[in-house]
Amino acid sequence: VSRGGTLLVQYNQSVGAFNTGHYTPYPSTEANARVTVEEAPVEMLDPQNPIFNSPNLILSEDFEGWV
Repeated sequence: VSRGGTLLVQYNQSVGAFNTGHYTPYPSTEANARVTVEEAPVEMLDPQNPIFNSPNLILSEDFEGWV
């Protein structure tokens, strides 16, 4: 992350607990505004990206019924 990487974190309901838990390498702020549409289909823009292929293969059907 410090050299331009990407940090993926799980959705956290309690923003205060997330920030006080020191889950990020640098100070961070998170909003509590909901930005999801539960019925929206998941579109994998780059299915060849390593994040979808290693260590486990993740396919579009893996997201069916996930909400």
